[in-house]
Amino acid sequence: MDGNAKIANLMSEDPGLAIFRRFGALNKQHLLYLQAELVQLEDELQEQARLDHSFPEDRFRRSFAKSWVALKLSASEKGADQQWEKICVIQEKMVRYYEYLFYSAAISNTSRPNSHNLEFFREWYGRADMGNRPLLDDDQHVWGGTHDEDLIALGQPSGNDVISRWLVDNVTPLLHKMLRSHRPPADIEAAVVCYSSYSDRKLHRCINIISTVISSLFPILSIVLLSRVHSLQVQLCVIAAATSIFSFCLACITEGRRIEIFAATST
Repeated sequence: MDGNAKIANLMSEDPGLAIFRRFGALNKQHLLYLQAELVQLEDELQEQARLDHSFPEDRFRRSFAKSWVALKLSASEKGADQQWEKICVIQEKMVRYYEYLFYSAAISNTSRPNSHNLEFFREWYGRADMGNRPLLDDDQHVWGGTHDEDLIALGQPSGNDVISRWLVDNVTPLLHKMLRSHRPPADIEAAVVCYSSYSDRKLHRCINIISTVISSLFPILSIVLLSRVHSLQVQLCVIAAATSIFSFCLACITEGRRIEIFAATST
């Protein structure tokens, strides 16, 4: 297996490595061309409608503005079908325009690749004992570093809160290095090149459990602390500090909106 098939096999094994270019500038340029074409067609349609409405000796053509049936019947009338043909062309162009507009909006909301996944992909691509540079044409430079802002990942982890991203981006690679350092050295001649893959679902399940425990214990700890303080002023300060810390923790370990965090801290 070599070439694009080799890259596709790697991407299928780890969805986080399914990294592609969004071609953002090219996409917007194509949308602008379609938009310009529609603007021109709109002007032509308005001009044709004005000509039909002001036609002095043809009552049928003057009725197009008020009768859709007459406008549709004009398709079979030679010499009077210009406006209807223009409308049909606009309909086809608008369908294409809205399709590209919808796809562009969807792609624009796609997340950028994880930095560690992108770093690994580049290492895999260049190493002779892994990818061994499987592409020969210009598309081999897609992941080279000149298009980082234009890259998207199809298989991003589900957790998007601050703590989840920090644990996945920093703690997981650190634990991997620690575990790898305790493994016995492999025989170089018999070694088989491999890489480690961690399940995003299991990682985020552990993160969710830890987050739930912290969220449940923090209010109880605040109550215990308040029970040991007898000064009213100190109690108010403790409540203010505890509420601030609690809202900060909710913002870090959950994906809740501001109104949801406000509701949780006010109850």
